[in-house]
Amino acid sequence: MSFKNALLTALGLAGLSLLPAVPAESTTPRLFNDCAADGPCPTMVAIVGGTFRMGSPDGEVGRYSDEGPQRSVQIRSFAIGLQEVTFAQWEACVSGGACRENMKPDDNGWGRGEQPVVNVSWTDATAYVQWLSRKTGHHYRLPTEAEWEYAARGGAEGPFPWGEAAPSCSAASGHAANFKGCGLGRAMPVGTFGDSGIYGLQDAAGNVWEWVEDCYSVTGRPIDGAAFVAPDCPLRVTRGGSWDVDPRDLRVANRFKIEPTFRSPHLGFRVARDLP
Repeated sequence: MSFKNALLTALGLAGLSLLPAVPAESTTPRLFNDCAADGPCPTMVAIVGGTFRMGSPDGEVGRYSDEGPQRSVQIRSFAIGLQEVTFAQWEACVSGGACRENMKPDDNGWGRGEQPVVNVSWTDATAYVQWLSRKTGHHYRLPTEAEWEYAARGGAEGPFPWGEAAPSCSAASGHAANFKGCGLGRAMPVGTFGDSGIYGLQDAAGNVWEWVEDCYSVTGRPIDGAAFVAPDCPLRVTRGGSWDVDPRDLRVANRFKIEPTFRSPHLGFRVARDLP
């Protein structure tokens, strides 16, 4: 049994669709899967909307200038993938007649299955969420940059998804991630390093960079949780760091910009979904 299905079964969620969003004061994430009984689809976490401080404060160690200015952003309730999209989930898209431009992304010899799908571009990721929307009848998409940061922080104020503690390579630490200091030199199966924050997102720091919807910009970014879009969009944003970055780049506010057609062993993605 896959990790996803085992988790759903343990929580009594197998075969269920949307569950109510978790109340703001609760620390138990609410999970659902829109096709748990019909092929591999991402398990989702319902995220309660609210207001948060996006970006990093001026004094944060390791801060890059494009992370500011720190600002108040309002987020509507939405759902985001518990984990990064896997090869098994990508292959379901191919079997479903979509994701045709990159039918068999290179796995770099690391294996497929529950490995995060890598060597996928922003364009590839967009094709996947369009297919998933058709399959489920719900509006799936890439998370906006603001949504990604809000969910990854999970209420924490520190530089990392779990708060202030420096990243560790030990899954038992409560602040673990797959980064350059672990010496693994590769992406690992999703969920290997545990979870963090009140929503329990896995691999929000490290493992693979994650595409988000936004065009890269340092000005004019929305404060309502929407993606920044522009007619001319030569660069898209990725978040979260990867298996080959230093701890500085695992910080929640860190932003990286890449051409939307670029593919790399460092690049994957996580999906989002509108809630009623």
